[in-house]
Amino acid sequence: MAKKKKAKPAKKPAAKKPAAKKPSAKTTSKGEITAKHVADLLGVKLTKPLDRDQILHLKKSLPGYAEQLDDSAKQLAKDAKKLGLVAVTPAALMKAHTEHKHLASLEQVAGTVFRAIHEQRLLVDDVAIGMLFQIARRVGAHSEDHPELLGNWKFLRDYLGHFRKGGGSSSDGGAGGKSSKGSSDAPPTDSGSPPASG
Repeated sequence: MAKKKKAKPAKKPAAKKPAAKKPSAKTTSKGEITAKHVADLLGVKLTKPLDRDQILHLKKSLPGYAEQLDDSAKQLAKDAKKLGLVAVTPAALMKAHTEHKHLASLEQVAGTVFRAIHEQRLLVDDVAIGMLFQIARRVGAHSEDHPELLGNWKFLRDYLGHFRKGGGSSSDGGAGGKSSKGSSDAPPTDSGSPPASG
């Protein structure tokens, strides 16, 4: 009796290739972090800044007022009929309390991050401005032997001279050049914002 041939096992369906990963939403295509990315991370809505008039017309918060919201909600539940308030309800008070607590917590976290970023930027500015002043001083020190340096570095000397105490430009010695009496080549201290470019 002829032997039956064993049936070949059915071919397994080819495994589907994993779909290409979508670019991360954390950064842009250039790897930059935007305000919206940070807002999304914190779970807050990115809104337009209020103008000065709007801010001035806002009712100012009072120290410890959040606790009053909680207590008032409980008491209003008992006295709602006597007071006859329509817009103000225990639920509205508790909602305001919850939102205040959440946003205050995020504000503290974001404030800590902002402080760290701000101070790190100040440290970078300190080093960077210091390097520019070193160049300007060296140009002034070597300008007698190499007068062409004054022309080569006029752009920098004019820029730094504009921010020096008592003014100054390349025409009167400039930053790092032969300074007039009483002027200083020391870089100005940063109050928190870099000088405007242009």
